Amino acid sequence: MDIEGAGTVNIIGGNTDEESPQDLYSSIHHKVTEILRQEADSGDINAITWLANIESLDREMIKKVVMPLPYGIGFSKMKKNLEDELILRLQTSNLIANSSYLTRTIRDAITKSLPKAFEVKDELVSLATYLSKYNLPIVWTTPTGFQVFQDIRNKTNERIRATVYIKGKAITTFYTIQAPDDSGGKIVTLEQQKKIVANFIHSFDAAHMMLTINLLLKKGVKSFATIHDSFGVHSLNVEKLNQMIRRTFYSIYKERVLDNTFADYYISFDGESSSFISDKWKSTLRSVLAAKYFFS
Repeated sequence: MDIEGAGTVNIIGGNTDEESPQDLYSSIHHKVTEILRQEADSGDINAITWLANIESLDREMIKKVVMPLPYGIGFSKMKKNLEDELILRLQTSNLIANSSYLTRTIRDAITKSLPKAFEVKDELVSLATYLSKYNLPIVWTTPTGFQVFQDIRNKTNERIRATVYIKGKAITTFYTIQAPDDSGGKIVTLEQQKKIVANFIHSFDAAHMMLTINLLLKKGVKSFATIHDSFGVHSLNVEKLNQMIRRTFYSIYKERVLDNTFADYYISFDGESSSFISDKWKSTLRSVLAAKYFFS
C-alpha cells in the first residue's frame, strides 16, 4: 500500500500541532512545475513555452484536470478538461493547441505522486476486462453487505405506442424502452472498463458513510447532512463525528480490500490477486485514528 500517498491526502500524519495539512493538488502543481523546469533545461521547446506561462497553471486548474483521473477517464477526456480550463484563462490559441504536451506532463505528475492508486485502478480494469471475455458482469459486496452488480450490455431502443382513454377521448403516447440487442445482451467491455473504478470507489464511500452514521446513531446522534462523501452534523456532535469517521475508515481498510472483495473471482479463474495491504500498512493505518487533518 502507498504509505507516502496516504500522507499526501492526510489519511495518516498530521498528528501533532507542528504538522501542517497536506494538499494533493498543490503537490501535483509543484511536481508539474518541476518537470517543466527539468525538461526546459534540456531544451524542450514545449516545456520552455509552458514554463513562460506558468502563472496560468495554478492549483485550481490542476485540481479540475486531476480530480476525475483516478476514476477512470482517459487521456482524451483529460485533455478536453484541460483545454476547457485554458480557454477561460488564455487568449493564445497556440498554447491551447499544444495542450497534449501539458496533459501528458500533468498525467505523469499524478502518476508519480500516487503510483499505488494507479496500480489499484489497473487491477480493477484488468478484472473487468477478463470477466467481459466470458460475458460476465463484475459483482462485489461492500462492507455493509450491499451487493453491487456492474452489468453493462448492448441494448437497443424500442418505441412503444400506448393509447389511453380519458373521459372517452383517446390519447396516444409513445414510450422508449431499452431491450437487449440481437447479440443477446453482450457485455460492453469498454464501458465495463470505464465505469469499474468510479463505481467501486463510490460504493465504498457510501459504505463508509452508512457505517459512520450507524455508529453515530448508537452514540445518540440523530441529525445528519450527507452529500456523496461529505458528512455533516450539528456543531455539538462534531467531535463524535471526528471519532466515528476515523474508526469506520480504519475498520474497512485495515483488511485486504481488493483481495477479499474479489477473492471468488481470483479462485474461479485461477487469477493471482495483488496484495496491496502489508503488515507495515496495517500498523501505520492505525494513525488515522488520531490523524488531525483526516477530516476537516
